[in-house]
Amino acid sequence: MPTSEVQTAINLAEVLQSAWSVPSPDNSPFTVSDNLPLSLRDYAIRLGTYMYCSESAWITTAVLLNRLFTVSPRIFGCRSHHKLLAACVVIGLKFTDDKFFLNTYYSECAGVSLRELNFLESTVLDLLKFRVFVTASEFQVMRCRLDRSTIRVKSELISSKVVTKTVSHITTPQTVCAD
Repeated sequence: MPTSEVQTAINLAEVLQSAWSVPSPDNSPFTVSDNLPLSLRDYAIRLGTYMYCSESAWITTAVLLNRLFTVSPRIFGCRSHHKLLAACVVIGLKFTDDKFFLNTYYSECAGVSLRELNFLESTVLDLLKFRVFVTASEFQVMRCRLDRSTIRVKSELISSKVVTKTVSHITTPQTVCAD
């Protein structure tokens, strides 16, 4: 059974995979040119396991990805998930967690060079205009959305025994969970 942090990473990967499966633009710095050895789910598990980020960092990452999609949807696609996730996780954990490592360590976890990770991180920050603060309501809404996506996927697998996932897109929050 994965820890809550890794489970949140898996939930986010499922949402990303489902929401942004369009082709990636070739000129985006986030686009990977060759085939990736890890699925997005396995990559999220890798990041969640080795980067030691809290569940709060993962939820913040989801909010940042949502904002990034709002300001620059053209960079999102099926071949840009991995680098976008890595850059946003690094930003999210630096913003939320008290203890974090150097980018040299994170670049090894992400499977990119230090120079590339620094570039991806600064590119995301520039696109977001350094707006990385997450309000309590944004945080709670995203936590509920990620929790609901897990429940929906699990219930579909149990009830229909079909591995089709209808995970909601990450979009600007409009409703808040009752719990």
